[in-house]
Amino acid sequence: MRTEFFLVLMPPIIAIQRKLRLLRLQKFQRSVRRRYFTKTFRDLLAKNRIRSNLLHREWDCEMAKAEPEEVALKLAISAIFAAVVCIATIVFTISIPATSGYFNLGETVIYISALLFGPYVSGLAGGVGASLADMIVAAQFAPGTLVIKGIEGIIVGFLNRKISLRTNKWSLSAVIAVVFGGLEMIAGYFLYENLVLSYPIAAAAVEIPFNIVQMLVGLIVAVPVVRIVLRIFPQLKS
Repeated sequence: MRTEFFLVLMPPIIAIQRKLRLLRLQKFQRSVRRRYFTKTFRDLLAKNRIRSNLLHREWDCEMAKAEPEEVALKLAISAIFAAVVCIATIVFTISIPATSGYFNLGETVIYISALLFGPYVSGLAGGVGASLADMIVAAQFAPGTLVIKGIEGIIVGFLNRKISLRTNKWSLSAVIAVVFGGLEMIAGYFLYENLVLSYPIAAAAVEIPFNIVQMLVGLIVAVPVVRIVLRIFPQLKS
């Protein structure tokens, strides 16, 4: 059921992703033309500095046009996944009385967004989506969640891209990235509960096993789901 949900969600995201790639291609083409233009006509342009400045300014304006649109498209994907993270976090919870925290499935969606779209999308989606869920379920955790799960998404997305490029082993890079991101989440909540919320160390430690299971469930579900999505939508592969 979870896989089917993401398959339904993918087509609009694919359209946004295609637009992003088109913008990057256009930006690259402009950059190549600019380098060729500068190299070929350097001496000629040096004789007319006013014309040179105008031409360079025109190229800079063209290259800058894609930036706001690209940012907007990434924000759109992040907003979609933030909503899904929020829903996944709320839809199934197990209360932890010692800390007033709760076990949830939000990690799964954070890992999926990180493995599919990288650190920026998953960082925003994880931090914003999970903190919105906390405002509804356990408001005292919302500020910490914004930072902790935002960093978790960034770590998973960043490490997965870096390791997969070097090793060419996607499954291995995904597992390593999720483990390191999960460890940050586990340590982050322990420190937040102890240092910020002033829970005793013993009480804060009660949540550690729940967070470990939360990370493992996210890993077990996210990796196969992403594999299926990439098999059906290969254009998502970077």
